[in-house]
Amino acid sequence: MFKNYFKIAFRNLWKNRTYAAINVLGLMVAFCVSSLLFLTAYFQWTFDSFHENVQHIYQVYFYDQEEGKVDRLAMTPLPLASAMKFELGGIQAVSRVSSGKTSVITAENKSLEKMVSYVDVEFLTTFTFPLKNGSAATALSGLQSIVISKSLADALFGTQNPVGKKISVGKIGSEINYLISAVMEDCPMNSSLKFDALCRIESMPNYQDSKTDWSNNAHNLYVMLSDKNKATDIEQRLEVFAKKYFPAKFEKHKPNNVFAIKLQPLSKVHIDSGISGSKGVPIAIIYAIVALGVFILLIACFNFVNLSIAKHFKRAQEMGVRKTLGALKQHLFLQLWGEAIVICVVGFVCGLTLILLLLPVFNAQFDGKIDSSFLFKLDFMAIMGFVLLIVTMLAGGYPAYKMSRLNLVEVLKGNLSDNKPGVLRNSLIVTQFAISSLLICITLIANQQMDFLRQKPVGFNKEQVISIPIGSQLSGRQLFERIKNEFGNDRAVLSIAGSNINVGKGKDRVTVRTTVAFDFKGNHVAADWVQVDGNFVETLGLQLVEGQKQEGNIGNDAIWVSESMKKTIGKGEVLNISLGDQPGTNQIAGVFKDFDLYAPTAKKLPVVLQVSKNIELNYIFLKVRPESLIGFVDKLKDFWHKNAQGFEYMGSFLDENVEGWYQEENTLTQIFTIASGIAIFLSCLGLFAVSLLVIEMRTKEIGIRKVMGASIQNIVAMLCVYFLKFIFLAFLVALPLAWVAMENWLQSYSYRITLKAYPFVIVMIAISGLALFTVSYHALKAALLNPIKTLKKD
Repeated sequence: MFKNYFKIAFRNLWKNRTYAAINVLGLMVAFCVSSLLFLTAYFQWTFDSFHENVQHIYQVYFYDQEEGKVDRLAMTPLPLASAMKFELGGIQAVSRVSSGKTSVITAENKSLEKMVSYVDVEFLTTFTFPLKNGSAATALSGLQSIVISKSLADALFGTQNPVGKKISVGKIGSEINYLISAVMEDCPMNSSLKFDALCRIESMPNYQDSKTDWSNNAHNLYVMLSDKNKATDIEQRLEVFAKKYFPAKFEKHKPNNVFAIKLQPLSKVHIDSGISGSKGVPIAIIYAIVALGVFILLIACFNFVNLSIAKHFKRAQEMGVRKTLGALKQHLFLQLWGEAIVICVVGFVCGLTLILLLLPVFNAQFDGKIDSSFLFKLDFMAIMGFVLLIVTMLAGGYPAYKMSRLNLVEVLKGNLSDNKPGVLRNSLIVTQFAISSLLICITLIANQQMDFLRQKPVGFNKEQVISIPIGSQLSGRQLFERIKNEFGNDRAVLSIAGSNINVGKGKDRVTVRTTVAFDFKGNHVAADWVQVDGNFVETLGLQLVEGQKQEGNIGNDAIWVSESMKKTIGKGEVLNISLGDQPGTNQIAGVFKDFDLYAPTAKKLPVVLQVSKNIELNYIFLKVRPESLIGFVDKLKDFWHKNAQGFEYMGSFLDENVEGWYQEENTLTQIFTIASGIAIFLSCLGLFAVSLLVIEMRTKEIGIRKVMGASIQNIVAMLCVYFLKFIFLAFLVALPLAWVAMENWLQSYSYRITLKAYPFVIVMIAISGLALFTVSYHALKAALLNPIKTLKKD
């Protein structure tokens, strides 16, 4: 019996190979794109899931609500860990983690710049990072012990066993010596904690100054609970704990202000970017990626349903004859569903094969780190198997079910009506074009917002200023002086400055933010505090409204403040006012207009620039004459290669740094652009096939109309209008949804566009034109047929 089913299935698929090919092509593209999107979401969702104790590990963070504004900060002071462990029951282990900057690691006369994290002794027993050599329980038992990754061990020692060998961490002249106690596997790509080496946090250079400082929030803190159900109980006890160790937060307490210490499950750290100081992906983006994959699959399924029902109705008499010969409903259902399963499986396999070819391109385009091995993980394969089952049930099962339940007598009499299938077919056309229109509108408006942000003045000169990360291998102060000596009198250079932070996101992809809060004359002041040297105001082209322009000639510890800072501390004269604890320190020497120091989506605060000749500079800025830019960059690179001890030149213009602020939005916009293009392709592919089937069913009607005097133009217009009315109905559904969705999205930006009607009109005209082009081919072909031949056709 099953052999007969397969014969009939393949015979029918070959007979209708054009429609089968359209279905396979649509499903292949849909499965490929949706699987890539699901794989991206799966990669993000499974961050840190490889840890054996992931259900018991939590990150500690501060919840601070003041005057209706909520801040969640993952950075904590060093003494918090020991206080929590000894005063709160139920905590099995604690580990502080200090990371985020690279350090120079030297061994065997080789020096490499790698990520070093400083952690507590319990780190390797709390987290499950597999060790190749050594024991997790004792690897960090010594204060001078260091654990290095396999790739670092291979780079420094080759095939030798590095355990027991000496290694140094830090800049030349200030390095600290360690003894390698273990080698671990490289951190998995889906780990929120990434490092190349682990040292004890007590060996950190500034540990002694910070170990009792409750005001220095500069480290992440993780706790492992003995029972995951105790998290709520511990958070309740943390209320009394917070009042004990952070009394200033509860002084002058206002009714709407809230301060608390909370616990975030490790499994949610990566997908909750609401906590500052904790790197992650907004959960809304993951949901959007999954929704895109579902939309694309739905469109492909709608195409399949439409084509299947239309083709099955042309086989209605075959179904009737088979029923007469004794075939049961379930037999007919299995026959038709089996044909659909063959198409779905072929499309699924082709789609997954296409993924293997496109994955490197996908990773390169979107800066992804997804390995092909994730495709073959059991849980992801189970997810995709479930998706395939749903698609076969929805796309193939429903048409088969409807056909297997047709009335035998009506079928054999030829009285079968396709009104209900027509309603379903038209509804699916409306739905898939509504989804396509929604995605295109979202893409168009998102691109408009990105263009608006790029064109918005940022308050500083971003075109002719070069920003150079110094890195941890070099002495920033020494290199700054060398650059001033080398290029201070160069006609191409207008000014030179240094800073402890970058402006925008440079090639090192590091963003550092230091916020200082204090009370001044009864006002609570919070500001971004930046330490600079040289002519920072002049180099960045900040607009000075009060005070002296050349901050390089001002004494140490003088400060410049933004206009918003002036308004915060008082409306009167602010020059020479001291903001320091001691009289005469941090005196205001100038006021400049506000500028964008951080991304537009970040909380905007007043800015304070402190001139300090004692800080270790991390970035150097050079303002260059526009006509000299090209030649000077080559000269700067030559200087860098001679003086930077082999450290890579990573200079970039500030306009490139500003573009780095929008990396996340650009990635999401690119994904939506590609997805909307594929969605409209699949929709038009389905419309192309459905229009052919509909016009085939109306062939005799078209012949009669021609005999009655209808012109070719009239017939083409009639057929095109028949389909265009569904497209316009799709717009009525999609456009309000797109308006509401984008209005809510734009609320997250301080600077945003105002939604207008013309983008939606453009989308409506473009899709209508594309649909008209798709349908017109079949319409014109039908209108040109000889009516005598069509009327003679059985």
